Amino acid sequence: MNLSAIMACDIKGGVAKNGTLPWPKSKEDFKIFKDFTKNRKVIMGRKTWEDPAFPKPLPNRTNIVMSRSNNFEQSDKADIVVSGKIKNIIENMDNLIVIGGAELFKQFYPYIYRLSISLFHDDYQCDTFIDVNKVFYDYQVVDKKVYKNFTHMSFIKI
Repeated sequence: MNLSAIMACDIKGGVAKNGTLPWPKSKEDFKIFKDFTKNRKVIMGRKTWEDPAFPKPLPNRTNIVMSRSNNFEQSDKADIVVSGKIKNIIENMDNLIVIGGAELFKQFYPYIYRLSISLFHDDYQCDTFIDVNKVFYDYQVVDKKVYKNFTHMSFIKI
């Protein structure tokens, strides 16, 4: 099983405010995301997919949307829409990258081996969070680079 995840958050672990990313767009963070996910399978929750600021589909990737909602219809822009048990999804999809949101990240968390986080240096008054302290407890930092507005860290599971 080769499961990875990439997330961005503020200093309190906030990942979204009112359903979208609250920090200013960052060319450096975008490049990290693009390089990490290009030509790979990315899985996201329905709310991430429905964010109006989210480009649909992400180019040069297999876009997989996971939804528990019976009202979510197959979008002609999503490559695959899935529901069901996390373990079954992981076992049937190789080299998968979780890209958000927070709820999906929490569900996949026990299975994630490699993790990429951009930690923005401010509090953006988010309303949706991940537990960044748990990440530092469960994972080892293998690479770290400081940018003007954020610090990017790569982790592997301990």
